[in-house]
Amino acid sequence: MDSSNDGNNNKGTSYQPPSGGGYRPPSAGKKNRKLVWAVVAVVIIVVVATVSVEAYYSNKAAHTITIWSSQSAGGETQVFDQAVKAFEAKYPNITLSIDTAVNVGSASTYLTAAHAGKAPNVYRDTSDDAAVLWASGSLINMSDEFNSSYFAQFEPAALNDWTYHGSIYGIPININGNALYYNKMYIKTPPKTIYQLIQEAKNVTGKTIQNGKHVYGFPYGLGLWYGYNAAAWFPAFNATIFNASMYPQLNSVNSTKTIGFLYNLTYVYKVSPTGLSTPNDVISMFEDNESAFIEEGPWMQATFESYLGNNLGVAPLPYNNVTDSWVEPIWGSVGYVVSNSKASGANPTQIWASIQFVKMMTNITNQELLFKEAGDFPSAIAANSWAVAHNSTDPFAKYWFEQEEHTQIQPNYLAFNAYWTPFNTQMYALYVGGHGNITQAANALEQQIISTMKSAGYPPFISATTISLLQTSSVSENIFFFAESYGNVIRL
Repeated sequence: MDSSNDGNNNKGTSYQPPSGGGYRPPSAGKKNRKLVWAVVAVVIIVVVATVSVEAYYSNKAAHTITIWSSQSAGGETQVFDQAVKAFEAKYPNITLSIDTAVNVGSASTYLTAAHAGKAPNVYRDTSDDAAVLWASGSLINMSDEFNSSYFAQFEPAALNDWTYHGSIYGIPININGNALYYNKMYIKTPPKTIYQLIQEAKNVTGKTIQNGKHVYGFPYGLGLWYGYNAAAWFPAFNATIFNASMYPQLNSVNSTKTIGFLYNLTYVYKVSPTGLSTPNDVISMFEDNESAFIEEGPWMQATFESYLGNNLGVAPLPYNNVTDSWVEPIWGSVGYVVSNSKASGANPTQIWASIQFVKMMTNITNQELLFKEAGDFPSAIAANSWAVAHNSTDPFAKYWFEQEEHTQIQPNYLAFNAYWTPFNTQMYALYVGGHGNITQAANALEQQIISTMKSAGYPPFISATTISLLQTSSVSENIFFFAESYGNVIRL
């Protein structure tokens, strides 16, 4: 527990002021004098407790903590380096061994290291990927390290991204997702509805630019981005990828409509070309003025500005004028987690130091700098308010804040890890084939997800006993090693 924020650790301790001399409170009766001394005692005890904990750990012999933290080039790297220098100045006896080569979303790399007891002390990861690490029993429970007042400083949506069965397993540093970029060379007013989007895309498709290439309204290779971009469109058709029991719903009527719409962008509306093989194909078309729209995140804004300049526009993704439901991109989060002693071999001093590092990386000042220098949207309420008030530095910020009103939480439950690869496999095959049966493809997608979930032992294909263990934070630390011995029960 972070005792610097929790006075309850001092319950039962009494303070007796020295006898004779010293300060005497005004004559307001014996009862009031006792109350004054009681308040003074509590304040002194809290201060002493805070100082003593800080002093105990920070003054211990020099020690090292390992950090896996990849950042985007430019603003994110600049702010991270500044924060590292500030941390090293405050804690000169703590040496940081930093590896920036391990990207977010590297659960398999992390778990391999954790099996050997060599996981990093701190890892910067996405909330959904880190959920796998939490369920594996490799992370400390942040709910046990901070009190409610600390967590109250964060946006509820950001904390929800990092909460699994009531336990908070990481601290968010940002929150973001996709919106609709458009090229003002072709689009003067961004569409409000899906119908308008299609009409605008049709009007642009077929134009020829100077290099002789044809322009497409909305290139969208179904299956690319491993279903991350596509996930945004399911809510607009009143569809859901998983139900409340974590069972996939990809072959439902509404999910099939969603898949059909994205497929039709190429083969019915013809606003997307065939032959797209990677997300970079779609991105390059937009950068080269060969397309009017692209669904992407704020991390691409600076790059797009360098290509399109004043012709770049950003708008919220449209709503479905038939269902009156919005396209809701996954609004995910990047943050920091701390490995427990079993996964990393850390001693209590190293875990304490790791928590201090996470606190500094995710503090309000750092989040404000990340918004200013890198366009990262803050997870802390105060930093987010500051960003709203200072968005004149980013002409597109207000549109991102508008998009934030229509989003879905980044799914951090284990089942969603069985969605990405099957979506890429089945939906890309449908896109490349061009004449497939959409209902059959949706059914094949659902079956592959189920097969993946069963193979991995994800809920609901997991014993009730193991689920109850995952819900108990103190026991969850042992699940990873439990799984190692009983691979037929749960394999994470």
